[in-house]
Amino acid sequence: EDSTPTTIFTNHSDEILSLQGEGLATTQAPPNSGNWIGSLIAVNPVSGYWIDVSQPTTLSVTGTLIGNPVYTLHSGHNLISFPGKISIPVNQAIGQEYEGIIVGILAEAEATIYHEELGWLGSLETFKPTKAYWVNVQSEFDINFQFNGVIL
Repeated sequence: EDSTPTTIFTNHSDEILSLQGEGLATTQAPPNSGNWIGSLIAVNPVSGYWIDVSQPTTLSVTGTLIGNPVYTLHSGHNLISFPGKISIPVNQAIGQEYEGIIVGILAEAEATIYHEELGWLGSLETFKPTKAYWVNVQSEFDINFQFNGVIL
């Protein structure tokens, strides 16, 4: 399946100015042309992205559901997507075995950090579908998101 920004965002080329991922970016040149330039050449469904738009808009993207992928997180900050179909509390989505290894999560205007005695602290309380998250981890590991102990 073609996952280039041109294909993924065909219906929104007049609204999207640029797309940023973890260490990658692309922009339309000239604006509204559908001609994308930059290092981000394909959209990965497990990666998170920030989308810069020219005006408030609702984006719709079609594709194949990927289920609950395994995320390979490296030490430091990782920009990831959230695969759930519903919002899930952070403390339920992240298994206890990862608490302390994941030290913080940042979203748009929300964040949470993990405290060894108090648990997750901050304004970010739930993971939401279609949102991107910067996840700060202390060491590399693989993770699946969970809900009530069941892997999504």
